[in-house]
Amino acid sequence: MPYLSVIIPVYNAERYLDDCLESIKKQTFTDFEIIIVDDGSTDESPRICDKHAEEDERIRVIHVSNGGPSKARNIGFSKARGEYIYCIDNDDYISTCDYFQSIHDSLSQMPVDLLQTGAAYIKGGASAPSKTLTFSRLEDETILHPGLVLSVVLTGVNYETSCWTKVIRREFLLEHKLFFDETLTVEDFDWNMRMLPVLTSYNLLPVTDYVHVYRKGSITSATGERNFKNCLDQVMTIRRWSERFVADSRMDKNLKDGLLSFICYQYLITLGKCVTLAPKHRREIFRNLKELRYILNYARGRKTRLVMWFERFFGFRALTFLMEIYFKKMRHSA
Repeated sequence: MPYLSVIIPVYNAERYLDDCLESIKKQTFTDFEIIIVDDGSTDESPRICDKHAEEDERIRVIHVSNGGPSKARNIGFSKARGEYIYCIDNDDYISTCDYFQSIHDSLSQMPVDLLQTGAAYIKGGASAPSKTLTFSRLEDETILHPGLVLSVVLTGVNYETSCWTKVIRREFLLEHKLFFDETLTVEDFDWNMRMLPVLTSYNLLPVTDYVHVYRKGSITSATGERNFKNCLDQVMTIRRWSERFVADSRMDKNLKDGLLSFICYQYLITLGKCVTLAPKHRREIFRNLKELRYILNYARGRKTRLVMWFERFFGFRALTFLMEIYFKKMRHSA
């Protein structure tokens, strides 16, 4: 049984796939398997996947009809044999040779359900600052009080929902049926909201060896109609989990405060994403978010609390203008 199962959903990634796979194959830690799920690609990706599988016995390729990245990852989860599971996007890569070794060393010293890493973020190949988790040592508290540690991480808005910053114990994933919701286009947020409340142990690995590349056409860069669907998914997820967490009197208070604070942050991000929507779609999203503005009461971070007070003094309409101006500036500077 391999120590690590690496899941890679692939769809029309012929330009990037070789670099992604070579960066994994060159790792000094070798006790891993790679499960590639070719999600109905129509370019040369299937041939590239099969070529790498022929060259490396650790690689398995599963060809399926197109169903989206969530379905592809779920297929990978069901086929994984490793003690831990890790997802990688087909157009990202690992910048060092000892990244997997760092993961193994951390989990050997402290086995946990979930190990969170940092990442470097670049746009279309141009250099960008790394995003590093900067915390004092939390190991002594991590296992005894995971809710307390997560509260600190979530409140500080240093928690990254993307699955490529998560190394998760396979038995934990299967026990709690932590598969992605295949009906959502923005699935990571919901996945985290289901996973975090059931964690019994958690740790941080503050390294940025994983490189995530923002590319035109990706979900994170979506505009127009696609962004409207993304925003609807976010609104639905915010509503579902904020209502559930607020009503849950048995949840650890530290964890509840952290989760609601993080949902508040996602709420503000969703407001900002409305910048590119058509007026009729923007009105629909704003109407839903106005109904959910109570989530601002759970702001814990410095910036989110400032936004909360702004909304209290000037109202929701003024807040929408503020967030639109802020995110337009962010898009122009990206």
